Amino acid sequence: RQHSTDKMYLIMYDHNSTLDNFIFKKRKEIIDPRKRKEYVINTPRCRIEKTDWKNLFVVRIGRFRPNNFLNSLWYKKHIKPALKELKDHKILNYKDTLYYTTYFWRYFDPKMFKTVLQIYDFAFPVYNQYSSQLAILNSIRKIQYWNALRPANKCEKILAISEHTKKDIMKFLPGVQKNRVEVVTCGIERIMSYNKAKDYLLKEKNYKPLVSSKYLPADWKDKGYLIHLGGGVAMNKNPKGVIDGYLEFIKKIEKKHPNKIPYLLLAGKIFKQYEISAAMELKDYIENLALDQLIYYTGYYSNTEKVPLLVNSFAFIHLSLYEGFGLSLGEAMTCGVPVIAHKGTSYIEVVGDSGILVNGSNPKDVGNAIYRLWSSKRDREKYGLAGLSRVQEFSWSKNAKALYNVFTKIV
Repeated sequence: RQHSTDKMYLIMYDHNSTLDNFIFKKRKEIIDPRKRKEYVINTPRCRIEKTDWKNLFVVRIGRFRPNNFLNSLWYKKHIKPALKELKDHKILNYKDTLYYTTYFWRYFDPKMFKTVLQIYDFAFPVYNQYSSQLAILNSIRKIQYWNALRPANKCEKILAISEHTKKDIMKFLPGVQKNRVEVVTCGIERIMSYNKAKDYLLKEKNYKPLVSSKYLPADWKDKGYLIHLGGGVAMNKNPKGVIDGYLEFIKKIEKKHPNKIPYLLLAGKIFKQYEISAAMELKDYIENLALDQLIYYTGYYSNTEKVPLLVNSFAFIHLSLYEGFGLSLGEAMTCGVPVIAHKGTSYIEVVGDSGILVNGSNPKDVGNAIYRLWSSKRDREKYGLAGLSRVQEFSWSKNAKALYNVFTKIV
């Protein structure tokens, strides 16, 4: 939208690697160097200064600080003073400046600049799990959580990444006006081209990239495996639901196919971080069920390993009982891997009828879904192709255009 100065200042703060991804995936729609709009990026680390965009400014505020109990202090001592200095020197002004934050835990001040807040989910209050450590730390984190969200009703817009998250915003933030909340769904990264994924799916074993031998036993090609990737050990992630469903699946086939039981692969470093009590509890749970010879942990895996891990599996399973969107599901779908997901929260929006939706708290329901995909090539192809088509609806370009429309209505 044109205004008298043809100028808009967009401020973004990078709490991790999110901003890097945001800039490089959406630069054509959001930060276009041909347009007379100026952007100030207030961040401790990112690669965007490597561009030659004349209208892009990076403000450095020291070394990166991890997300922890000192977030409010970090904001007050580093972020806010940096923004105030830009305002005091008349580099920024309230009228033409928009502060866009994707992580409210880092704090924000709608009184300083017009603010757009993005919220992913409300898993913490739903499960009353604000910290995975001591109970006293959970109580402290809970106070910090709601203090950080207190200014939300002063924001120009609050963006939800799914319709389910929008409902929760209205539930948990009753002071927010409904017309200030908009849904802008995430994009899903195409980690594999449509045609290649389709070929891998339909030709199955012929020429898929190999999984590193460090992740699975030597006979995995003969037995196959089910993969759980992008999950976690928090209560909402429901890892025990995956284990219980897998056990029910084993019960269905162990008599007829005792030597063909496929493995379950838990992909992600968190499953091996035994200093986290929930990770240790999950390990003990698996051993008590005598499944430790059938369930394997990848530990950390690189991005280059992700595609081989996915495309060589016969199915992908994710049973989170609460999820704001479901990016991991989407990545599996872009690889043509049939998915099994919990029938609830945002998974219904992401998967639709392109995967098998189950009650993630019902082991028999889960076990039957695993068996269905393991035993039927026709169903693997059916849901793999359906997922490939479905995922085309979620693009970063579409996401960026929606964001841009929100921004230009405000500034």
